[in-house]
This record gives sequence, C-alpha cells and structure tokens, in this order.
Amino acid sequence: MNEVRGFMAYSTKEDLIAASSERDIIQLSDDARAKVIDEGVVTEAISKADALIDSYIGGRYRVPLSSVPLVIGDISAQLAIYFLWERRQRQNMPSSLMEIYKNLIARLKQIHEGTIGLPIPEIGGGAAQGNGPTKCNKSRKDRLFPWSKLNKY
Repeated sequence: MNEVRGFMAYSTKEDLIAASSERDIIQLSDDARAKVIDEGVVTEAISKADALIDSYIGGRYRVPLSSVPLVIGDISAQLAIYFLWERRQRQNMPSSLMEIYKNLIARLKQIHEGTIGLPIPEIGGGAAQGNGPTKCNKSRKDRLFPWSKLNKY
C-alpha cells in the first residue's frame, strides 16, 4: 500500500492499473508527456478517493482504516480513476464513468448506514471506541416540555 498523508492508502497504482489499464493511467496522469505514470498525480487521486471514503464511513468505522477490506480497496481504486478522468475531461466526462461514480457513492452510503457491513469492528461495537453515530433512547412520552407548552415561547 502507498503511504499518503500519514496513513496507508486504501489502493495502489497497481490497483488502478488492474482496474483500468496502464495506458489509461499514463494518459490520465502524464502531464509532462513522458509516456510514464506520474506517481504524484496518481497519489493525489488516491488521496482524494480515500478522503471521500473516510468522510462517508467515518461515523461507523475508525478512520483511517488500519486494515483495508477488499471492497474499500476496490472503491478507492475506482474513485481514484474517476478523479484522474475528472482532472483531464471535467467538461466531457463519459456517462458510463458518471454512472460508476454514482454507484460507488451509493455503496459508500450503504456502508455508512450499515446496509453493507465491513469485516472490521464498528465504532462502539467492541474493541474500537470513538465518536460514532448518536442515538436517543427516549420517546415522545419522555419529554419534559411538550411542544404545546414550548410553542408559547
């Protein structure tokens, strides 16, 4: 895994190549036209992808993840490829790529909501502790001040 901003990246350059092709990654990252993959550009795309992943799953799992489930590695690689395309063709993004992006975001939302689980401990679910989602165990009957009285103020 690549080291990115103080933590292990969820995907690697090799993951992006496996998900697309080396030729595509060269075309999407090579600003100098050296016909090689620009490692800095790829690292930045992976970093953006991982930050987006963390923003969705951070309320349920401790982030950055210390072990990366395959589903997260795949989402990271696919999002990084999307971000590489976006920097090249922001105005002319292929509709198929936009659809893939929407599906990835939907999957992240499902992970956040718990519809899709990851094979790692959730925050507050055992070993891991942190600031997870807050839930209330009170009902309407438990209110000290009903809305009818509060409306007067």
